[in-house]
Amino acid sequence: PFGLTATVTNATVITAGVSLNDFDFPPVSGRNVIYDSGGAMTIAFSTGVQSIAGLFTYNGPVTMLAYSGSVQVGSVASALSENYLSSGNTPQELLQISGIGLFDTVVISGSQFGGSFVVDDLTIDVPEAVGVPEPGTLSLLALGVSLGWYRRRKQSGLRVASN
Repeated sequence: PFGLTATVTNATVITAGVSLNDFDFPPVSGRNVIYDSGGAMTIAFSTGVQSIAGLFTYNGPVTMLAYSGSVQVGSVASALSENYLSSGNTPQELLQISGIGLFDTVVISGSQFGGSFVVDDLTIDVPEAVGVPEPGTLSLLALGVSLGWYRRRKQSGLRVASN
């Protein structure tokens, strides 16, 4: 409804049982996850978003940075240095950026060469559209109400006079 588009770079969708090591990097929802291919993953939105969150499984520390234009406005880092299943840690750590106002770009990085994390259940929140009428619309509405009220009053007055 808002016409939001996202341009994603250095990301590849991989599938459990095909291209994903789903023992160490088990998906949560469905069979597909996104992994960082070729370096830091960048998501550029066509309009500002309010929050981004995802479940991350990784073999090296992960950071997520949010930008408004070229200004960094938020960040979050993984709690561990690795959390894939055979590392002995719990996979699917929730990383989230929210409550900082609107931002239009997110950079998620692990290894500088990529191949260091997968993200599942990526969620993006956009602001709700607020329907504020244009000033010209308000003027026309007021004029219409006034004319309707005047016409009704005039017709009412004519009926009373004809009795």
